[in-house]
Amino acid sequence: MRLALIADIHGNHLALRTVLDRIDASQVDQIVCLGDVAMMGSQPDEVLTTLRTRGIPTVMGNTDAWIFDEKTDDPDIPTLPGWGRKQISAANVEFARSFKPTIRIELPGNRSLLACHATPRNYDELLIASTPQAAAAEMLEGIDADLVAGGHTHVQFLRQIDQQRFFNPGSAGLPGIGPTNEELPRNRDVDWAEYAIVDAAEDGIAVTFHRVPVDVAAILRTAHEAGMPDLEWWSTLWKPVS
Repeated sequence: MRLALIADIHGNHLALRTVLDRIDASQVDQIVCLGDVAMMGSQPDEVLTTLRTRGIPTVMGNTDAWIFDEKTDDPDIPTLPGWGRKQISAANVEFARSFKPTIRIELPGNRSLLACHATPRNYDELLIASTPQAAAAEMLEGIDADLVAGGHTHVQFLRQIDQQRFFNPGSAGLPGIGPTNEELPRNRDVDWAEYAIVDAAEDGIAVTFHRVPVDVAAILRTAHEAGMPDLEWWSTLWKPVS
């Protein structure tokens, strides 16, 4: 069985299309999305439409909740969430309401994968490569899945946490470059998108991380043409276009 995991698209439909094209060429059995799909980017409705029409199961992320609750806006980018809500069709608002906190996938060999946004208990928690083992184990307490997939921090990693393996597929639309401390920087001079593939068989599981180049000039041009606010903030997250 082959699964593809995508996360943290953040309204970047051009990057999502690039990732899906590469995934489709890999002939996966299923794609699962770990949330944060629409808000903060220039094409929130297009991303939701693609996920909905392709029937991709999606978990609820913290910024997905912004679609319904204005109190959860990010104060660092005050105009963008409100603008994003106005771009989303009624059909896609209802689709976003269907997102679940977690999605469980049964794997060969009597194993299972649990998909979440940040951790199974909370879509806001920070579980990163350097989280102390005791704290990480507490975040996964009571989880009986062999493999847990979570996004939220936009950084790819895989680690063993007691009986579980936890991995982050990275970000399909707004990848990070890794934490320097507990504050997690997002993009800095990047020009790629990320995802992960899980190959599960009766005798074991393999997780592979993937990074594909994206057209930064097109991403910035699309944001400008869409009338997206906070363009200066958005442009600082990507590799400068020469």
